[in-house]
Amino acid sequence: MKSLYTTVENFMHYCPNSLENERWNCTTARKAPNFGGDLVYGTKQLAYVHAFSNAFLMRTIARACVSDSTRSCQCQTLNKKEKVKKDGKEEIFHYKGCVDNTRFAEKFATYFGDVKWNYKLRQRYRAKLSNRTRTRKLNTRNLVRLHNNELGREVGLLLCLRWTVKLIN
Repeated sequence: MKSLYTTVENFMHYCPNSLENERWNCTTARKAPNFGGDLVYGTKQLAYVHAFSNAFLMRTIARACVSDSTRSCQCQTLNKKEKVKKDGKEEIFHYKGCVDNTRFAEKFATYFGDVKWNYKLRQRYRAKLSNRTRTRKLNTRNLVRLHNNELGREVGLLLCLRWTVKLIN
């Protein structure tokens, strides 16, 4: 639960900073859970909030695994050798240590971020509504939200992939 709180804190700090020169700078996101109209319907601001928050959730969970602040995961061990040519000589780099557990973080962020939209999609497909266009529109909106969450997790993966490299002779 602490990781979720940290995710919200990070999002509230970095979102306005990343959009400081834009017309919309996360002002309505700070009013959560009483969002304004721009975060209720399918807007680009809502897409940004979904993607950005999923990226931070994945990054926070991966870092929590490394720091052993959660009981459900641990750091991902790394033991890798790679041949690299440097100044005409071939050297071997040994990558060792503990890196962010991106696998667990992605699974958790997928489950936590997508559970509501997956449930709504299943519910809409099962329901036999007379108004087919409304159902199709709602399904499309949920699919777009799932896509935005997935995009955010890809960005989160890029944020997590910072490796410590040690050269061992």
